Amino acid sequence: MCKDFGKIYNHPKGKAVRRKYPASIESPSGHRQFFTLIELLVVIAIIAILAALLLPALNQARMTAKTVACVNNLGQFGKVSLMYTGDYDGWALTGYMKGNGYWYKALKNLYNTAEKNFHCPAESFFSFTDQGISYGINTLSFGISVNDNQCQLPQKGNRISSFGRDSRLVMFTDTPPMSPEYTGKIRHTSGTPALFTPTSAVAPVASAGAWYPAYVRHKERANATMFDGHVRSLGYNDLRFRRSEFFNPCMKQWVDSTLMIRDMD
Repeated sequence: MCKDFGKIYNHPKGKAVRRKYPASIESPSGHRQFFTLIELLVVIAIIAILAALLLPALNQARMTAKTVACVNNLGQFGKVSLMYTGDYDGWALTGYMKGNGYWYKALKNLYNTAEKNFHCPAESFFSFTDQGISYGINTLSFGISVNDNQCQLPQKGNRISSFGRDSRLVMFTDTPPMSPEYTGKIRHTSGTPALFTPTSAVAPVASAGAWYPAYVRHKERANATMFDGHVRSLGYNDLRFRRSEFFNPCMKQWVDSTLMIRDMD
């Protein structure tokens, strides 16, 4: 190996000079061989090319892993929601429950759901608060008892199932938190990510004024828990323009020609 790079040695003519080039390995014949500058540049170029080829694949794998973790979170909500309906005389989970607060607090308090399950790994901002979670419940189908709004009352699970849409009715989906990065840009400065309404705009498209938008954070898609507990991926067009397919039954709130509004009194 090269051990004398930079050392002073005696030139045959008696002059003391410093070795200018690093030696590499010794050949079997005992002669020292040297790397040329061109060879070093070629090696560096090859490494750079390999990095350029591999980094996108690594980033893709990282995003896929985050999406899978998000699906697992939403799948957990689906299972616990079914447990809630069984434990509470057939009532479906609703947006807000007196004594527990928003639905995510009820899942933690009643079923010990971990706080980390309310954070989508693809979302940089998170806090276990009404402003910081990553998911919201469909209030136009499952209600919210804030102010006892007669158009958004909680419902019995079998009442919702009577419309025969358990596998196509969105219950939970991705929503944008109220972070400085988002408020006033892809969501309103008011509202909460714990709720979403199907009649709202879908973030990040023209949603700066929306109080309760869904959010297509996974390559322009959102993960969603359906009422029967399974999780599926929905695109922007699904959430924005195919509402009648994924959000009925829907309580009467605002007139929307894309929804067959059902009065669930």
